[in-house]
Amino acid sequence: GRGGDMDREGRTLTENAIKNISLANMYDNSNAMVQIHLANHYFWKWSEVPTSGWTVSIKGNTVTTSEHVDFYPGDEIRIGMDFATYVRTEPECLPGSSSSYRFTVRDRLPTPLDGATLWRKDYERVHDMARVAYNSTSVPEIQSEALYLTGRVYHATGDYENAFKSFRAAVEKQPSLTPARYALAQLHCHRGEYEEALAAAEEVCKTRDDLADAQALRGLILARLKRRTQALGCLSRAAELTPYDPDAYLW
Repeated sequence: GRGGDMDREGRTLTENAIKNISLANMYDNSNAMVQIHLANHYFWKWSEVPTSGWTVSIKGNTVTTSEHVDFYPGDEIRIGMDFATYVRTEPECLPGSSSSYRFTVRDRLPTPLDGATLWRKDYERVHDMARVAYNSTSVPEIQSEALYLTGRVYHATGDYENAFKSFRAAVEKQPSLTPARYALAQLHCHRGEYEEALAAAEEVCKTRDDLADAQALRGLILARLKRRTQALGCLSRAAELTPYDPDAYLW
């Protein structure tokens, strides 16, 4: 159908864009904007863990492999095509075996699975590209984007303190960078700093009043501050912006 054709066309355009950006990176790997675009791509990209010749099995939240794999607690991984989770314990060799390793993940797989493919996020690459981008330019707006990407890596890996510092630095460099300010509002909430969180969320909503997530966050912060009438108004606005999202009515 037309929808499927449009999806395929979109994927093709994206793949071609990444190829061209990667080619540009080969010619000049210190170009800040090229590094930013590639870092953003790799932030979302899942990379398959090579498992040729060895086995992977999962039961509950325990993963057993026939070779050692370099996973660490907090790493975001995917098992098969649909089951995403986080590593809880580092892989250890099973007693009495030199070729069986076991580690646990945060979430339980509903049914046992043998022969699964493992996938991981290459956050180290994203972090390195963001660092190169920041150091390769003196343009505040580009440096701000690099700091925001750095903060996203810290946030994704559970390092909330460094994520907070990176998002705050990004906003200081470019106050109009809405995603960084939204992320800062989230982390102010995480730290229990609700007045600061509200100020950041309100700045986001001033810039864009049509962002459902921002309206919802603002509403939840206001609820925390016992300002329920205002909170209800924001949450209602968020639901209006996403009328076909049933989760919006659970905010």
